[in-house]
Formats: sequence, structure tokens, C-alpha cells
Amino acid sequence: MYNKNLILNNDNLLAVANNLLDRSFKNTNSGYTPPMDIVEHESFYDIRIALPGFSKEEISINLEDKTLKIEANKNKEDNLDNIKVFKNQIFKGEFKQNFKLTDTIDVNNINAEYVNGIISIQLHKVVSEKKNITIEIK
Repeated sequence: MYNKNLILNNDNLLAVANNLLDRSFKNTNSGYTPPMDIVEHESFYDIRIALPGFSKEEISINLEDKTLKIEANKNKEDNLDNIKVFKNQIFKGEFKQNFKLTDTIDVNNINAEYVNGIISIQLHKVVSEKKNITIEIK
């Protein structure tokens, strides 16, 4: 479990962490909340969500008005009529996860990769040029 206070003490992350960590989770099925990590690197934030058993085609990521929307849908198995199920713990269903992005995120530079059941979404930071400017005194 992450320590939210440690993350929020970093002034550079305050606005982003408030939006990322206090996200609005909307669930339409069984209350499934996948394990998730949110990590800051020098030039980007990395959201990693464990989605074992999902195929890449069952996951969608969209950006709508500065809201990153992650959805996954795992259809329930068909044709269970003639079998006995002794235990059923593997998640099948739908979940939705939304993140409101701040102006510190470059919405034109978001990448995603799905490897070994983990989706990794890189939200690159806006690059601000630091210039030395001499202000003329009038």
C-alpha cells in the first residue's frame, strides 16, 4: 500500500497526485479494483495496472476533455451448463477507471504498453523551457 502523505509532500506532485490518487472509480459490475502503481519519473508519470487474463483487445484507453478513461471487459465464459464449478475467483466482467489530468501532463504524449498482464501508461510531463531573460528597467 502506498503512503499518500509521502507522495503529497512533494510540491512538484501535489496537483497531479490529488487528481491521480483521489480518482473517481466507477464500477459497473462486481466491485473489482485491480492493483495499481503510480510512479513519478523525471520526465513522466507511469500508471501500472494489473490486468491478468485480459487480452490487449479487451482493454481500451481514451482521452476525453483531459480525462483519461481506462476500460476493460472480460466476458464471462459461455457454455457452463454441463460442468460443476467448485471455485470461481478469476475476475470476469467490466471495470472503468478515470483520471483527471492536470496541465502538467502533455496530452499529446501519452503512451501505453501491455506486457505480461500489466498495462503501463506513461503520462509525459509538459516540457518547460528555462530561459535566462534580462528584464529591461524603464
